[in-house]
Amino acid sequence: MSKQIQRQMLEPTNLAEAKDFALTLSKSGLVPKDFQGKPANILVAVQWGYEIGLAPMQALQNIAVINGRPSLWGDSLLALVKGHKNFGGCKETMEGDTAVCEMVRLLPNGKEELTRATFSKQDAEKANLWSKQGPWRQYPKRMLQLRARGFAIRDAFPDAIKGLITAEEAQDFPTQPVDITPKEGTEQAPSLSGAKTTQELMERIQQSSEEPGKDEQEEMPDDADELLYLHIPGKDKPEGYNFGDDWIARYAELQLGMANCSLPAVDRRHKLKELEEANVNVMDVLAKTDASTTIEELKDKRLNMNKHLSMQAKEEEEKDGSTT
Repeated sequence: MSKQIQRQMLEPTNLAEAKDFALTLSKSGLVPKDFQGKPANILVAVQWGYEIGLAPMQALQNIAVINGRPSLWGDSLLALVKGHKNFGGCKETMEGDTAVCEMVRLLPNGKEELTRATFSKQDAEKANLWSKQGPWRQYPKRMLQLRARGFAIRDAFPDAIKGLITAEEAQDFPTQPVDITPKEGTEQAPSLSGAKTTQELMERIQQSSEEPGKDEQEEMPDDADELLYLHIPGKDKPEGYNFGDDWIARYAELQLGMANCSLPAVDRRHKLKELEEANVNVMDVLAKTDASTTIEELKDKRLNMNKHLSMQAKEEEEKDGSTT
């Protein structure tokens, strides 16, 4: 009789273990250089890996923090999606100077949903990528392929990648460092993701705006025309911010919280739309500044979330129909 060898993965079960785990790995020469001597980055990467189903060591090998954004290398992103229960196939081709990626998602009703994304030489030229030093000059077709693949995956499987993009795409973003380290003595704001009713969601939003450390939020005198106002549907008064980065960070926090709370998918989709419509004027203002790329990402993220929530709503509707 042959013996079965049971493999155990090193997986921290609490914050203290996670910190010790990250500190130990940061001292190793076997982890990627970007993580050596950086236990905090290891901790974040391992958490991101947990969110998308990667074991700790897989996360360190496949997740890269580029220009302040966590991302996955293009081949790893495809491998992750191929393991999704609804993955139905992927086809990548070149049509002249245009890379094409077709991604198939299997729907609960047995039908297939085809997502087709393209990225052309002309697109790369518009984004000032085609003549960029590095991979774009060395392997232009490969870079076009990875960009088309990234778009297709984000549109077809937003639930699998949790907002991550390809590392190749992140490398092309302009560097805009923002210090998100909590100030000493601040407390963590309550999570919005656990809210099960609209009232509970609004209560948590109110609490998060009152938490210590929100000192970037300003009191709003009547003549404070220069503040950037963030309007939250269901909340009487808007929040005011002096800086675009603070406004964007708060908006992204609300967007993610509303998308991941425990309300029905239809309600979450509606609230995301309300949030964007209530703040369209400020977003238009910020779109004319250096934050234009980030604003477009927030809008794209909402569309991806909407697509995922629409599929989830169909699944919830079919599930409710099958139980009646």
